[in-house]
Amino acid sequence: MELGKNDDEKDSLWAKGSFVEGIAPDEAQEKMKTIHKSHDEDMNYNCKKCSKKISAHNKDWHDSMCDECFNNEYFSENDDANEDTEIEEKLEDFNPEEYSILELCKETGTGINAINDTNTEAFMPLLMAIEETIWRHYSEDDSLKDSNIIESLKSVRNNILSNDVKFNEMENDIINRIKLILFLNNYDRRDLSLSISKVLKSAKLHKSTGGSRGYLNFISDFFNEMGQNG
Repeated sequence: MELGKNDDEKDSLWAKGSFVEGIAPDEAQEKMKTIHKSHDEDMNYNCKKCSKKISAHNKDWHDSMCDECFNNEYFSENDDANEDTEIEEKLEDFNPEEYSILELCKETGTGINAINDTNTEAFMPLLMAIEETIWRHYSEDDSLKDSNIIESLKSVRNNILSNDVKFNEMENDIINRIKLILFLNNYDRRDLSLSISKVLKSAKLHKSTGGSRGYLNFISDFFNEMGQNG
């Protein structure tokens, strides 16, 4: 289902972790002022977890947490060796070409009908898989623009269940990453549609506030920063 302009403007796409925190469209311009500030600039705020002094950048883009608390909250590694081994064994046998999206979608998923600031974490595996794939393609091809991403996401969203559509390289990579996430998690078709639409709305919102590469630059800053902190 194609979303109208008003839906795109009203629904904030900066979710926790991937988009750090919910934000209304009228707040976008104000928060964009701090995205490029350093982590030790304008230290006038406190981490909501440990009360440590944090910068304006962390307040706006790290869910009001210091780097350590933010990483522990959203990106802490799983210490359960048995679970890691089980996942590795599953991955060894997984070939996305052998599965269709329909085969991998479960009959029962999250049961959530709309993604919002309180439930975004439940969709993080799907959201992060889609966005990381987009980021990697942009890292290899800086001629890409937000408009390219928007069209590809529309194509994936509208045709992902079809066997007759020819996707481009990035779209195929997104679909294969989605297949892996569906293989490892319990998501249904509704969850998948919501997740793709969420990223699509994000791309539209950032394009409208940040220019032709507003979204691509945003996720690049986010994933590059993750790499530096990892």
